[in-house]
Amino acid sequence: IALEVMLPKLIFEKKNAAAITVWWVLILIYASLRFDDGVHVAPSSLEMTPEALLGVVWQTKVERTRRGTRFAVPTCSISGVEWLAMGWDLFKPHISDRDYFVWELKSEKEFNEAPVTYSRGLSWLKAFMLRGINETRILKLVEVNEMDELEKAVREVTWHSMRVTMLSEAVKAQVDGKIVGLQANWKDPSQLVLKYARQRK
Repeated sequence: IALEVMLPKLIFEKKNAAAITVWWVLILIYASLRFDDGVHVAPSSLEMTPEALLGVVWQTKVERTRRGTRFAVPTCSISGVEWLAMGWDLFKPHISDRDYFVWELKSEKEFNEAPVTYSRGLSWLKAFMLRGINETRILKLVEVNEMDELEKAVREVTWHSMRVTMLSEAVKAQVDGKIVGLQANWKDPSQLVLKYARQRK
């Protein structure tokens, strides 16, 4: 929710580079992608439909033949913000034949000419999450007494958190293992569903 509500705020502030980065992070979360997988997406492979943003990761941890692994980001939102369409409209002019999805941020308004990197990208992500949490408080989407706990949770976030968020929530909601496996792109989900449950009990 924090990241979803940050997107229109950044767009309003004309901080388009930051907005595109937040949009990309939301794509990682909703598609359950690893950081490296999210980097290895050629923008020209993306296709926006009314139901979802479709794309191809051209190299993953397990699939390195450049055949590609497909992913889909559904047109949905927890906050009510239409973040996927907003971000797509911003990103469209930046589609080219490069082999990585987004650049490293130089500032909130400018990119560097290189792909996003793990540690610097994570620092930006945590800053956006903290600002987003503050925005959710202003919009009364969270209670004031929840702030400390949420800010503490942000300190523990890693890029792997993007990969496991939806998988963990699906397991907690007792979603069928096959559906969880499809979301995660597993060939054999039987052993892996519990692994991705944060609270294994």
